[in-house]
Amino acid sequence: EENRKGRGFKIVFRGDETIDQLSESYADVAEGEKLALFNSAGYLEIAINKGNAAGLFGLKGYSEKIRQGQLAYQTVRVYFQ
Repeated sequence: EENRKGRGFKIVFRGDETIDQLSESYADVAEGEKLALFNSAGYLEIAINKGNAAGLFGLKGYSEKIRQGQLAYQTVRVYFQ
């Protein structure tokens, strides 16, 4: 909220996936739906209610070969309006 300053926003990832509102908890969205919230540590968390958010970003597990372009910081953008 401090950075938002009342402006609208859009979180964009994987080219066309978007989130345009903040949730207070996972219960705010249906099972399998994506959401964004600030966790107890104050960090922005992008998740899927009862799902695997890593799949949203195409991330691989540590045991799998990591390829360029699959890191979260390269795939998530926040736009303020």
